[in-house]
Amino acid sequence: MAINKRLTEANGVLEKNAVIYPRTGNIMAMYPLAESVKKAENGMLLGVNYAKGEIEYPSASADAIMILDSAEKEYDKNVVGLNQHYLTPEYGYMPRLGKLEVNDRFTTSSVAYDTSVFADEEAIDAAIEAGTVYGKACTTEGFKGLIELTKTNPTTEKVALKAVKFTTLPNGDSAVKFAVIKAD
Repeated sequence: MAINKRLTEANGVLEKNAVIYPRTGNIMAMYPLAESVKKAENGMLLGVNYAKGEIEYPSASADAIMILDSAEKEYDKNVVGLNQHYLTPEYGYMPRLGKLEVNDRFTTSSVAYDTSVFADEEAIDAAIEAGTVYGKACTTEGFKGLIELTKTNPTTEKVALKAVKFTTLPNGDSAVKFAVIKAD
């Protein structure tokens, strides 16, 4: 089994339903993206490396795992929409990440899954309705940083999520609403 499909091919969108980091100030916005990060999209779970002073793809050695919540920029007046925004190290912008807390809720299209576990969006929706879908930071090459859907509660992860609803974002992209069940 391996992660092999994104929920949407467009760039990730984040909708903050009920997160506390904007009020508590638990925001990281002073480190650049590491050169190893090819593309960072809103709603991704990324790692903070305090020693290097960089934002990296998630790993077990990351000092913290946080959610990317950067302001959308219009890079090209002919390409508009929330799902057109992403960051790369070359842009030179400092990404804005929020520290998730238990019981925070958010919706994102930055989701990846294994088609041998979830055949399609209908299967994901049915599994969420049955209460058997969780999320964690994906470390699979080509999908790093996306939220990986799994049927197993990721108790050893720094950030663990419970999928609570399959939904659609205002721009029409399919998305999953998550509740944070663990946040170290």
